[in-house]
Amino acid sequence: MAWLRERHRKDGSVYFQVAWRLADGSITSDSYTSRAEAERTRKLVEAVGGDQALEILGISRSDRARPGDITLTEWLHEYVDHYLPGRDEGTLAKYRAYIRNDIDPVLGTKRLADLDRKDLSLWLQWLADYGSMTRSGERVPASPKTIANKYGFLTSALAAAVPKYLAVSPATRGMYQTTDAPREAAEDMVILTPEQFERLLSHIPEYWRPLVRFLVASGCRWGEAVALKPSDVDRATGTVHIRRAWTYSPGSYRIVKVKGKGRRSITVARDVLDDLDYSHEWLFVNRTGGPVRAQGFYNRVWSKAVERAGLDPKPRIHDLRHTCASQMLLAGVPIAVVSRYLGHQSIATTERVYYHMQRGSFADAVDAMENFLRKS
Repeated sequence: MAWLRERHRKDGSVYFQVAWRLADGSITSDSYTSRAEAERTRKLVEAVGGDQALEILGISRSDRARPGDITLTEWLHEYVDHYLPGRDEGTLAKYRAYIRNDIDPVLGTKRLADLDRKDLSLWLQWLADYGSMTRSGERVPASPKTIANKYGFLTSALAAAVPKYLAVSPATRGMYQTTDAPREAAEDMVILTPEQFERLLSHIPEYWRPLVRFLVASGCRWGEAVALKPSDVDRATGTVHIRRAWTYSPGSYRIVKVKGKGRRSITVARDVLDDLDYSHEWLFVNRTGGPVRAQGFYNRVWSKAVERAGLDPKPRIHDLRHTCASQMLLAGVPIAVVSRYLGHQSIATTERVYYHMQRGSFADAVDAMENFLRKS
């Protein structure tokens, strides 16, 4: 098995590197200025095997790379390409973006065998300062959750390099942990009041109102809602079975199974379900009968309705899910029930995301104790 990578020299020029594994487990590579030449070498390795290709190309065995000579970036691409069977293309594309955008610029040329905890600590600090990228390509600070995701990927990849390339991994799971500090609602979510939702709904075209009402009544994620089929709804009991979701991988949309506790059955108000059209393959379709896509809906429907409704701050589509959860909590629905309804992995997730809603409950608890003490 050989892999071809496009590389860049410090002067900006491009070259192509072909790397492959030999019978003793070591990695060797050869570089070319032409992609066509590099591709010929890759095909040669695939055809005759790594050791025979070494002889044909006339590369001295004394010059070949030792197991520890592989760079971090080379290993990470090998890990993603060959060590993650069964992962969906969307996940693999995300990992490759981590390598391209967040690891290669800082640690990519580092020999895998030379990587140590100091390197990882400096990289984690870099992520804290520059670990997220805006649509315009500007690097900005990353959230603790984003850092944890990227560090978790690197930790798993380095663990897989033991013992073939590393005696022990320099990364440990406890080296970086997310803070448990609660997030304020105003920082990353907009909770609509009933009056605000009605104002927004009045500016949504009539064709799309059933979808918007369903999103706020069900608390479904967008991908879950638009992947529902008529057979997923039991109108007699008001039950909706959530079993799949649309996801976007580079170049195409795909249906995936809802994982873990995301698979659930919820009860939705009858009048909301009665407004839906059950005559198509999908429960929600665009005007031509095809699946609804988030970007098109946002551009043509949502953003225009939000603007006309004059809402400030401007809610996202996902804020309908937050509104659903918050209204349930305000109505006194137990947080454990809300957590199951939303399909959160654990109640701890619900508590962390909606901590601000519980502070009102603390005030109610104080009032209750004051009343108790006055009567004692």
